[in-house]
Amino acid sequence: MKGLRPTTAALRGWPGRPVVPVIPVPEAVPGDRAAALYALCFAHPAVRAILWDGFWEGEGAAGSGLLRLDFSPRPAHRYLHKLINIVWHTRARGQTNRDGRFRFRGFFGDYRVAAQAGETATTALAACRATDGTAPFVLRLAVAS
Repeated sequence: MKGLRPTTAALRGWPGRPVVPVIPVPEAVPGDRAAALYALCFAHPAVRAILWDGFWEGEGAAGSGLLRLDFSPRPAHRYLHKLINIVWHTRARGQTNRDGRFRFRGFFGDYRVAAQAGETATTALAACRATDGTAPFVLRLAVAS
C-alpha cells in the first residue's frame, strides 16, 4: 500500500527468532475484506454459516474484532451491519394480479406479510427456507361482500 512503511518488532521471549516486519494496515482494510468474504459466502448455496473469531478488538486473530473496547463499531461491523440488515433484506410492495397473486424474488428467511382488501387487513409471519424451493405462501383475507 502506498504511503505505508514497514516497521520491525522483535518477538520477545523467543531466543533466536528473527525480527518480523510489521506493516500497519488502515482500519478500513479488514472491514473491506470481511464484507467481501461475507458476500462471497452468502452467494454460495453450500455455505450454511460463517463463524467470526473475536467479537471485541484484541480477541481472536489480529484486527478481527467487530467492536472496539469502548463499544464503538469498527469498519467491519458497519460493513456487515449494512449488508445483513439493509442490502440482504427483502422489501416488496405491490398489488395482486387478477388471480389474487403477488410474486416477488427474495432471500431465504423469515417474512412479515401484510395484506389489505378494502377495509380488511391482516398480517402473518412466513418462513422461506432453502428446502422450500418456490413453494407459495398463501394469505387469505375474509372480505365481507
